[in-house]
Amino acid sequence: MSEQAVDVGNLSFEEALRELQSVVAELEQSSPTLDAALAGFERGIALLRVLHGRLDEVEKRVEVLERDASGVLRVRSTGGK
Repeated sequence: MSEQAVDVGNLSFEEALRELQSVVAELEQSSPTLDAALAGFERGIALLRVLHGRLDEVEKRVEVLERDASGVLRVRSTGGK
């Protein structure tokens, strides 16, 4: 595993998203060599995994307000998916 793939876990969600957008733009706008394209693809996949993981973490923490039978608002944790 390359050093680049190792350090993506330290990025914030926003940093990882910006970097993924940058990787995609570079692959779309240039004509990289096969090795460079593969490295960009691998970096993009690593960033995507970080983003999905962070979204899953947030989803598990989301709380929903709902009314019970008597009309009182209660907080219900979504408990993930």
